[in-house]
Amino acid sequence: MDSFFLKDLVENLASITKVKYVLIASAKAQDGPDFVETITLWSHGKFVENIQFAVSDTPCKEVMDGNTRFYPKGVQELFPEDEELKSMDAEGYLGCPIVSSSGQSLGYVCILDTKPLENEKELTTSVQAFASMASSEFERNQEDLRKLSTRRKEHELREAELIILEMIAQNKPQKEIFTQLCLTMEAQASSKAFASVLLVNEDVTCLQLGAAPSFNKQVQEALDGLTIDECSGSCAAAVFRKSPVFVTDVQTDPLWAKFREFAKDQHIEACWSMPFLSEAGDVLGSFALTHSIIVEPTESDIRLMKVAAHLACITVEKFKTQQALSSSEEKFTRALEISPDGVVITRVADGKIIDANDACIKMTGYSRKELIGKTTLELNIYSAKERDRVVSLLKKDGVYAEFESTLQRKDGKVLNTLSSGAIFENNGEPCIFAIVHDVTDRKKIEDELKQSEEKLRTAFKTSPDAMMITKLHDGECIDVNEGFVRLSGISKEDALGHSPLALGIWPDKVEREKYKNAIVDNGYVNNYETEIRHSDGALIPVILAANLIDIDGEQFVFTIAKDVSELKQSRLLLEESNWMLEIEKKALEQISLNIEPDKILMELIYSIETRYPDLYCAMSLLDDEGQYLSCYVTTPRLPEEYKKDIGKLRIGQSVGSCGTAAYCNKTVFVSDIATDPLWDGHRRMAEKYGLRACWSIPVSWNTGEVAGTIAIYYKEPKAADEKHIQVLERLRKIAEICIEQNKAKNELQQSEEKFRSAFGKAPIVVTLVDKNGMVLQSNEKANSLLGYTEEEIVGRSIGEFTHSEDLQRSMKMYQLLVNGEVNHYEIEKRYVAKSGDIVWAQLNISSVRDEDQNFLYAIAHNLDITERKKSEVVLFERTEEESVFANLLKFSFLPIEEYMNLSLEEILSVSWIKIEDKGGIFLTREQGDSETLQLVANIRIPDELLRLCNNVEFGTCLCGRAAESMQVQFADCVDERHETRYQGMAAHGHYNVPIINDGKVLGVIVLYLAAGHQSQQKEINFLKRVADVLSLGLARKYAEERINYQAAHDSLTGLISRREFETRLMNVLTLSDSSSAHALCYLDLDQFKVINDDCGHLAGDELLHQLATLLQSKVRKRDTLARLGGDEFGLLMEHCSIGEAMRVADSLRVAVEEFRFVWEKKNFSLGVSIGLVPIVSGKSDVKSVLGAADAACYAAKDAGRNRVHIYNPEDVDLAQRRGEMKWVTKIKDAIDEDR
Repeated sequence: MDSFFLKDLVENLASITKVKYVLIASAKAQDGPDFVETITLWSHGKFVENIQFAVSDTPCKEVMDGNTRFYPKGVQELFPEDEELKSMDAEGYLGCPIVSSSGQSLGYVCILDTKPLENEKELTTSVQAFASMASSEFERNQEDLRKLSTRRKEHELREAELIILEMIAQNKPQKEIFTQLCLTMEAQASSKAFASVLLVNEDVTCLQLGAAPSFNKQVQEALDGLTIDECSGSCAAAVFRKSPVFVTDVQTDPLWAKFREFAKDQHIEACWSMPFLSEAGDVLGSFALTHSIIVEPTESDIRLMKVAAHLACITVEKFKTQQALSSSEEKFTRALEISPDGVVITRVADGKIIDANDACIKMTGYSRKELIGKTTLELNIYSAKERDRVVSLLKKDGVYAEFESTLQRKDGKVLNTLSSGAIFENNGEPCIFAIVHDVTDRKKIEDELKQSEEKLRTAFKTSPDAMMITKLHDGECIDVNEGFVRLSGISKEDALGHSPLALGIWPDKVEREKYKNAIVDNGYVNNYETEIRHSDGALIPVILAANLIDIDGEQFVFTIAKDVSELKQSRLLLEESNWMLEIEKKALEQISLNIEPDKILMELIYSIETRYPDLYCAMSLLDDEGQYLSCYVTTPRLPEEYKKDIGKLRIGQSVGSCGTAAYCNKTVFVSDIATDPLWDGHRRMAEKYGLRACWSIPVSWNTGEVAGTIAIYYKEPKAADEKHIQVLERLRKIAEICIEQNKAKNELQQSEEKFRSAFGKAPIVVTLVDKNGMVLQSNEKANSLLGYTEEEIVGRSIGEFTHSEDLQRSMKMYQLLVNGEVNHYEIEKRYVAKSGDIVWAQLNISSVRDEDQNFLYAIAHNLDITERKKSEVVLFERTEEESVFANLLKFSFLPIEEYMNLSLEEILSVSWIKIEDKGGIFLTREQGDSETLQLVANIRIPDELLRLCNNVEFGTCLCGRAAESMQVQFADCVDERHETRYQGMAAHGHYNVPIINDGKVLGVIVLYLAAGHQSQQKEINFLKRVADVLSLGLARKYAEERINYQAAHDSLTGLISRREFETRLMNVLTLSDSSSAHALCYLDLDQFKVINDDCGHLAGDELLHQLATLLQSKVRKRDTLARLGGDEFGLLMEHCSIGEAMRVADSLRVAVEEFRFVWEKKNFSLGVSIGLVPIVSGKSDVKSVLGAADAACYAAKDAGRNRVHIYNPEDVDLAQRRGEMKWVTKIKDAIDEDR
């Protein structure tokens, strides 16, 4: 600004207006509109420059608002706060604004005088003219300042940009760069702002915090994880739109609807966001400036944000590039390291190896140390010839590929290799990078493949199976082998060039097309069964296998055809055999089910005739004399008249097929009845029924004697064939089993009739049991013993009647019997009768076996010994009870805790009570006015329950109820009475038995039972007796404790007695070593006799009782405080130094001194004299220590009473004189009392 020009104007204005003060000022925008900077002040004929002051509440403020103001007089009274007016002693004032051409306030000009101003119009005209001339100067000045400011900001921005770029170039951490970027841009902003960088996450769903150093932690956490959309603030919307977003008022802008309250709490009023994108157009993040005031961005702000976004983009892209490069390098290095191929790097100059991977080391057999620095020629890995070939290729093209060579390992083994390589720069020198692939195995496979192809050609020519190769599209045959020629009867020359359809081999065109489609769909066909036609017209069953093959780009079908004629015949024979086995199996099952033999044989014959409709079957049996055959079973297809006509056929030679077979005991085959002489006597009958052939086979008993015959008839003459002979043989086998089973059944029935008569009348329990333990039969005695009918017993397992505890042992022994490991055994066991009663029996059981030692059944004899066992149980229980009671009494002499634990173990050991091996004993403990139960012994009670059962109140839970009611409490399950519960508690029951002595509950026994246990009175009676024995032992223990306590304590004060005190002192003297420090105090009350004489012995006793309580509260728990007699007390302090003992003794003295005894409304105070003696182990006895303490106490009294005196040897003489004085007093008292 031209100050000379303005000064001239001011001086002229002062000259025109004749005032003492002329002031011209410009607005100082950086400090706000209420501040101005005075450019020129004319004061009393001279200039004063560069004065800054506020214009609030002054006439200048009104002028700055754009209004001319004229105050002719009294301006100070109008603006009393304006110090400048006072300093100028101004009376009149005229001010005019300096306004730009655009109407902006640039400053003001005013005139002031110490006297009132006149001629308002002239003055106003002059001042306004001045303001108009100053306006152009101000505008010129502001434009210069703006340009200068802009250049300065541009310079600062470029410097800041260089700093960030330098950090990026130095690979500084991304967060550090972003933090510096934010701080720099905050400093460059036109108004105070908070900068932040947010980055897009990998799946482009949310923003993650890059940096926001000036924000508090709460805002930083809110920024991290913002969802990318159009309603999550400026940054999210900018990234979503990929364009800048300038929100000047967050409280009204819809983009901030979700975060309006949060912004208000954090004083956020405006937020501008600039997204930054990669070169590919992908959004990477955003840079934002946030303000605490509502504000519009300036052009410089927008430029600033673009620069910041650009720098952030460079940072992110470089960081990503570095990451990708690092990852790529790492992958490449890792790939080389783990590559199965050998990788080796050699120098071109000298051929020395400078690096090799693990695969190369493994391939060559050399260690890394042996390889590095050597050439392949030195190590004899490659020959010179092969190396020269590689060098030649590299010189020509710079690379070589698929180079086949041999490599010699360290151990001499030669490998076939295939290598590729190239020349590259490594630290400025040319090197060869080579990859070596071991193809030794591949070469071997190729050689083997060649051999295999040769073998395949040989197999094609020599295979016994038919092979052919045909074109897929038309089936034209291009090659066949000799097997094809044999199978089809067509020569190779005739087959080539023709399809199977044309050759007539496969006449079914539809099936051929189906076969072809299957090959096309799958590429192969396996186990395709069909028939091909031989050249002679015969159909041959075959199985085809085919594969689709490619030969020079054309598809062919390679087919193998195997002749399965013999296989098919074998299948038919197998099917025949399986059918026969199936009907035999069914017949045998029927035999085992005791179905009548004639029904079995009839069904069997029907099955055979159904399969072979051309034959008829019949079976005849010999009479008991073995002379005549009679029809036993015949096919329904043979009429009844046939049976009548045969009647009884006497056996003999030449008596038809059956009579001859039975007589000669051999098979007879008559293929033509019309011509065979064996049928001469019966031919007419055969012709009557149209029978032309008959085969007969004898049926025998186990003894080998003939039992009858089985015959097969035919309507046509028929020679014997193998298939039907097998049917006849199998039919005979079944028939022999049937008749033998029937014979045994009849004999058994006769035997059983005899046995049943004796069995049922037996005087003891007898049962028959099969191998599975099922009762086959029981006699009347068994029925009456168990209370069941025979029908209820038979067919059930013996285990159902056996007591559960004996079941396993009983069944194990029975299994040994069945298995033949024992033939007989004898045990005692329990049965459960129908009524539920237990029946004891002495079981004597033996097995019955057949000739082959197969188990048939067992005979069990049971002798009822129930009464004897009951007597034994009673005797055992009584013996066990007496043993328990004796042990409980014996344990009562032990300490209570041990007594209770051993007693609990003894109770749980009782075998006849069904209690679980778990329980506890509670003892009663008094707590104030109430009584509780405390668990003192337990076995296997869970820790969770132990914590809950520390103290149980009377009336609470089962044990508390037992104590309160003095009655046994029984529970068979976990129910509402179990108030004490814990997680995982299993179902169980309880016996809770109170321990009572002389009407007082001493405790409760708690025993665990299985859930569902049924209480028995004898169990309760026994447990009550146990509780009585325990109550006696506990009562005696408590009595002993009371006696011992009374012996060791003073009855008046409750303190330790003199005798117990001396015992403890003796223990200290005996057990202490030279390093132990102990002390003893002897306390004698002062003025006690006065209180005792004035108020009586009752008052004295009460005083001693109160003082004992007071003194006990002042000593340590380990210290022993005792009443030694009268008003004298002793204090034994173990492990206490003489200094500490002195402190304790003095605290006792002070406590007694401060104590006030009240008796019959009278207050008494007293003191105490204390003698303190250190205890030296091994050098003193009880008498000497107490004597020393007594002497020290007297010395304290002699010194003036109510003090503590530490013993010294001179105190003995003093104490002796005291003793003599005491005797004088005692004698005087005795004379006075006439004693």
